[in-house]
Amino acid sequence: MDRETALTFVFAAIISTIVGVANALAPIPDVKKMWSSNSTIGVTSSPPQRVINFLVHLLFFWHSLPFITNSDGLLVLINGVAILVDTAYIYMYIRCANPTRRVIMAVASGLSVLLFTIVAAVSLLGFKGHHREPVVMWCLFTAQMVACLWPIYSGYLVITTQTVNHISLFEISNGVLAELAWLCYGIYRHNTLFTVPRAVMCVLLMLQVMIYESVANHGVNIPNPQALRDMIVRVTPVNEDV
Repeated sequence: MDRETALTFVFAAIISTIVGVANALAPIPDVKKMWSSNSTIGVTSSPPQRVINFLVHLLFFWHSLPFITNSDGLLVLINGVAILVDTAYIYMYIRCANPTRRVIMAVASGLSVLLFTIVAAVSLLGFKGHHREPVVMWCLFTAQMVACLWPIYSGYLVITTQTVNHISLFEISNGVLAELAWLCYGIYRHNTLFTVPRAVMCVLLMLQVMIYESVANHGVNIPNPQALRDMIVRVTPVNEDV
């Protein structure tokens, strides 16, 4: 390995791994908050985004296994950690949310697992050898492009409501760094299906940061409606003796 190739590997692979693991661990503060308070009040991570990311991480993990493609230890490590963290988040959210949100999260998570199971079964049983990788990669590409819809929707909510309660600046900033790092990794691996969604997500997340800053400086920040609903549901009526 010459010097240029070695430097490229260090930048594109090792740094991507560090940033990727950091991004995978981003929901941990919310998990700890739900664990300690037994409530979803104050949770900054978006439940729909976590469910979509859960599916993407499952597909990435599957794609990285040796019987699908050439074993990629970096992707196995990062997505394995991300799956564990997302699972903990989903479990705690189902445990702590109000009944309606609990059912929605359970159904959405179940559908994600079902879709992953179908993709895994079809790729493993319906194809052999190197033919499995394109099938999984196209499914992964589709899931990543669907994930790109969330920044668009949350940005729309911020613009229409003129509040920043729908997005977390910490999570967005962390996501931008992770997507940039993985974009470099995809370019290093010459993988178009890996690179294109990352490039799109980078642009959308950077637009989200701009929208956030604009609205935060000029908009009015109101309490999180979901947090208020959870608080109302958990209030216990007091019987007054007359």
